[in-house]
Amino acid sequence: MCLYKPHSPLVKPKSKDAQRRKLVVAEGTEVFTELLKLTATSKLFDLAALPEDRLAWKPAKSTPQYHVAKQKENYEAWNGWKQSVIQKGKVLSEKSGNAKMEKKRGVLAAKVDVKLADVDAKAMGNGYREVEIVNPDEFEGLRGRMGFV
Repeated sequence: MCLYKPHSPLVKPKSKDAQRRKLVVAEGTEVFTELLKLTATSKLFDLAALPEDRLAWKPAKSTPQYHVAKQKENYEAWNGWKQSVIQKGKVLSEKSGNAKMEKKRGVLAAKVDVKLADVDAKAMGNGYREVEIVNPDEFEGLRGRMGFV
């Protein structure tokens, strides 16, 4: 019996999630590079270049308002791109987090929803915050199942 498979690849192909993560990281690098380009190419408008007669006709592209609007448009386009890459990263991390949770399905003992008192309580001088258990019946049941009295 021969164990050698002549057509099997030597390196295992990467999973779809790994490929997606790699693409999002590459796109994030491109976003950062584009931010660097924006900062390098942005220039202040030279107000000395305005004609003496400010009421005279001039092309719209030569006005300071156009210059500022163009820079703002470029920044907003970049910011939208950045937000979409962040959203893609969050979706991928949630997917991988959900996959890990599915693998560890029986390991999770409890999920506790904790609400902290307002930050003002610390400013009032008592120096600590109280913890409020939202559904105390579930917590007591958990303690009983875990063997705590």
